[in-house]
Amino acid sequence: MAFIPVPNVIQARLEWENIYGSLAQNVFYHAATGPVTLAQMDAIGAAWEEWLVESWQGFHSSTWSAIQVGLRDMTEEEGLGEIYTTGFPVPGSVAEQSAPNQVTYTVTWSTGLIGRSARGRTYGVGLYGSQYENENRLKAVTQASMQTRWSNLLAIMETAGHALQVVSFQEGGVPRAEGRALPVLAANVRFPLATQRRRVS
Repeated sequence: MAFIPVPNVIQARLEWENIYGSLAQNVFYHAATGPVTLAQMDAIGAAWEEWLVESWQGFHSSTWSAIQVGLRDMTEEEGLGEIYTTGFPVPGSVAEQSAPNQVTYTVTWSTGLIGRSARGRTYGVGLYGSQYENENRLKAVTQASMQTRWSNLLAIMETAGHALQVVSFQEGGVPRAEGRALPVLAANVRFPLATQRRRVS
């Protein structure tokens, strides 16, 4: 798909690696405070490192580590970009084997509007066996802790001045001329586990 600009938005690719060499990434979008600068990218990278240490690290498997954040200006195709590595890698600190690569939990991002293009989803990294039950859902205590930890991400990014956004690149199956960004208002960690066959490799 051709590049679709999103004015005053910064993409953040949170990149992961496990002890067996498998790679994963989560893609997020952040509001910029005016024209995008490298200083703003550094602030977003630092906020991610803060959240990982404060909220993610202590409740996820040491099998996985966050290794860096790839940042790019979404305003134009050949805009600014950098790889943020200060404070990385950040490994999980729970000495328990992670779930198979294709098994995970999901976080739904709400913007207060309905419709698929007005909500986002993140697949978690670092889930481990004793956090779920019946082979298909999070334990209640796990869900509650995850909910607190992912909600804390919203607070950290707000404080940093770079709120999370849900970005839509299509409308009715047709590419938009310009991406639409909506601020995330709430996180919802869902109980059912999710599977993705493409994550097996």
